[in-house]
Amino acid sequence: MRNLLMAALLLGVVACADAPATDTPSNAENSTTTTTTTTTTTTSPQAPITTSAASAELSFETLPGTPPDAFDRFAAEMTMTMSLGDVAIDVSSEGVWVGDSFRCTVTSGLGGLAFSESLIATTDQMWIDTGSGFEPIDLFAPSAQEILSSCPASPLFWVSFQSDDMRGPIGEADSVAGRPATRFDIGGLTGGADLGAMTGFPGATVNELIVWFDTATDAIIAMVSDMRITEELASELGAGDIGAIGTVMELTVSRINDPALQIELP
Repeated sequence: MRNLLMAALLLGVVACADAPATDTPSNAENSTTTTTTTTTTTTSPQAPITTSAASAELSFETLPGTPPDAFDRFAAEMTMTMSLGDVAIDVSSEGVWVGDSFRCTVTSGLGGLAFSESLIATTDQMWIDTGSGFEPIDLFAPSAQEILSSCPASPLFWVSFQSDDMRGPIGEADSVAGRPATRFDIGGLTGGADLGAMTGFPGATVNELIVWFDTATDAIIAMVSDMRITEELASELGAGDIGAIGTVMELTVSRINDPALQIELP
């Protein structure tokens, strides 16, 4: 999983404690820092999203073995619960990919309070809604990058997943949302051993890691994980003195190539 789990964790912690300021078209280009930790990490490949200076057109490069590359359309949902002592933080994201456009909504919740941000992106324009309606936003604005990295309908989300790392030696025939799939129980191979080196977090304990690959395309279409990050590792990754962290994540890709999926532009 590389740094996806920790990236989403840090996003959820900060977003719940202090909701990020809205990036407007006038300040997006000049914004270089943010109180929210971005979900782009130094260990991941360069984000597969580029721009052309001449045309200002967005280009969403997709990676082999990922849903945006394998499918013309799909819906996706991810839920994550993070436990810090007696405190539980919930982060959820849902989105739709259609052709080379997508929409995403990311919600962070703590103690009954929730904060949501939504983003719509096409190759011509990107818009964000932080609660007062959609407004145009720059691709590299911090809040846009956070949503792009946290939503499974975005190509940037999948840059942290490498198919070869997520496969076990023995797969079982299964199905996800009615679609044939191969199920790999990676965490069950060693019964909760230290698999942190594989996930990008040496010293982390993976209690459960199950991944489903689409039989027809070999793209990841579902995942369940349960991981514990020690207090020392969390501090090294920039989470501060918040103690040990437990994360449980579920991810599902559905409605694959469903022609009824559409994206309504602002």
